[in-house]
Amino acid sequence: MKKNDTIKEIINSKNKINSILHENHHKIALNYGLTIEQYHLLVEIDDLMLEFDDNSFAPTIGEIAKNIRNSSNTVSEKISRLENKGLLNKIKDSKDRRISRVVLTDKGRKLIDNIAS
Repeated sequence: MKKNDTIKEIINSKNKINSILHENHHKIALNYGLTIEQYHLLVEIDDLMLEFDDNSFAPTIGEIAKNIRNSSNTVSEKISRLENKGLLNKIKDSKDRRISRVVLTDKGRKLIDNIAS
């Protein structure tokens, strides 16, 4: 097999794997009453929160928006929907009340843990 054929085969296999993972994530999200975007947002927030044990360092809406390459307004709206489901909380920054930090609730943490297992 030529090198180019091997590269094409690897790329095709990678694309198939990504497609399977995306479908599985979509099914998982639906099973928990989430859209795929909400599911991805929860996972992103969980990843950002792993860096800090203290909620005063939890990610801001702006930081989350930057990480997922989305506008702050769009992310804020998605966070509000997840907050209404009891999965996230917005907390005011203790030093700058204009800033809201986003944390997983216990319910959100349990959901992420259930999905991961």
